[in-house]
Order: sequence, then C-alpha cells, then structure tokens
Amino acid sequence: MASGWVALSDVVDVRMVTGPNVIRHLNGLRTIEILATPTATLGHVISASKKALATLPLPVGYEVKFGGLYPQLEGAALNVGVAAVVALALMLGILTLQFDGLLVPGLLLLQMPLAFSGGGQKAT
Repeated sequence: MASGWVALSDVVDVRMVTGPNVIRHLNGLRTIEILATPTATLGHVISASKKALATLPLPVGYEVKFGGLYPQLEGAALNVGVAAVVALALMLGILTLQFDGLLVPGLLLLQMPLAFSGGGQKAT
C-alpha cells in the first residue's frame, strides 16, 4: 500500500444533486410520510386507499403501511373484543356458581342476542 496523499477526485465522484432534505428511518428502514386529512370516515378512507394501492406495483422490498390513528383504532377494537369474551366467560362462571349447573346459565346467555335485537317483537 502506497503512503502519501490521494486526491479526493481520484477516489469519489463529487457533484451536487437534488434530494430530500431529511431521510427518516423507522426500525432501520427508510420511510416516507404522506400526510392527509380524510374527508370521510376513517374506515371508508382506509379501505378505499387499500383498494387503490392494491393495483399499484411496488418494487421488491417496498411496502405500504398506514399510521396515525388507524393502528390505534385497530388495537382498541381488538381490546374491546377480548374484553367482551372475558366478560361473557365471567358471567357464565358466576351464573354457573349461582344456579349450580350450566342449564339455566346456558339458557340465559342464549337469550342475550334476542335481548340485544329487541326480542323479536314488532313495535306497535
């Protein structure tokens, strides 16, 4: 290996080009943020966006992810579902202990969908 000074132009090609002023990274991957204010409900906008983006051919290694409020709403919906299942299991457990068996609690819990829908009676 030779010792001494080496001109920078012998090692690299330096030139001015235009580019982004900031390159953001998320989990080690380059990211681009596209901000928008929806004019319809968030669920409708997300589903329409996913449908439109499904036809867009992306190069290998590229992906589209939705951020902002949407992932939080998905997580909240999942948490509500888990809480409902736990609540029904607790109700079944308490009713089973109260009525000494599963017959009466089963009948009571099977009537819940009818109660939520109004019992199937017509309004007069």
